[in-house]
Amino acid sequence: MVWTHIHRTIATLTQTLIRSISTKKFITSHHEGRRLCCSGTLTPYERDKNEQEDLMKNCEKKCPDEIMDPKNKVALITGGTSGIGFQTANELLCNGACHVILTGIDDCAGKAACEQLNASYGSKSCSYIHLNVISSEDFKGVFKYAERKFGSIDILFNNAGILEDKKWELEVETNMKSIIRSNIIGLKHMSKYEVKTPRIIINMSDVCALGALPPAPVYTATSYGVLGITKCFGSKYHYNDTGVRVVALCCGATRTNLIKTCNKKQLTEKWSQDTFETLTARPLQKADVVGKAVLYLIRFANSNTIWTVENSHLYKTKLPKMASINSMIKKLC
Repeated sequence: MVWTHIHRTIATLTQTLIRSISTKKFITSHHEGRRLCCSGTLTPYERDKNEQEDLMKNCEKKCPDEIMDPKNKVALITGGTSGIGFQTANELLCNGACHVILTGIDDCAGKAACEQLNASYGSKSCSYIHLNVISSEDFKGVFKYAERKFGSIDILFNNAGILEDKKWELEVETNMKSIIRSNIIGLKHMSKYEVKTPRIIINMSDVCALGALPPAPVYTATSYGVLGITKCFGSKYHYNDTGVRVVALCCGATRTNLIKTCNKKQLTEKWSQDTFETLTARPLQKADVVGKAVLYLIRFANSNTIWTVENSHLYKTKLPKMASINSMIKKLC
């Protein structure tokens, strides 16, 4: 009798321990976006007092109020088959997203990425659709698929982009015109539902939009353009009508194929090499770090805000107002 009692007690304690570990793992996963601010995973620090708002003091007091919980949400990610797009999909599913739609032009890579995520999070967690971002028809088709299958899209991450000034017309189409196209089509679809339901569009830009990458002038110009479209569609003028937050993320040098291949794709051989050397002069941040930054924006970013993720740190970026940067030289009339 005594041994039987001891055996049952050990079995009960073992089951309790297993449930405790399992629960802890779930809670850790679900709240990872909030810990991004408070636990030091992407603790912000002051980058430039004139341009950046230091978030550390706010984080020490308390995390900001959550605007949107990714749990049970449907997300669409362009350029989602690898790198930052794939890691963002993984982060969303890890934090309870209902479904993630990956898009791209490499169907083999897209299907492989989708299978990997479904193996980790369940067979109906992810789907892949071929999408060439320079095609309006492709975009419309993806949104129609999402509406038919899931009712709506809650999160749109415009991540697709190239660093290839040698094909600058395609670069403008891919990096800037596709962002404009995606925002116009996305807002049309995402704003026709109940306004009270939080929805967001995240437009990917580059840190060169806060300065310049001289060996890649066209790429720099497209990055500036992304901030312009974000500041317009994210403004109260549009937000009050759509109820959809629009924000931008300026991404620093990240370990992805975009940087690995940029040393052969600029307008001259020298510019190609200088672009590569400039971007790799500092250690590259990992793609999953950018995925965590995107999750933070989904949870906490107000519309019409610009953010920067660089060197594995997240910043809220303040663009200067015209009055603060203009110095009058001469009165002309």
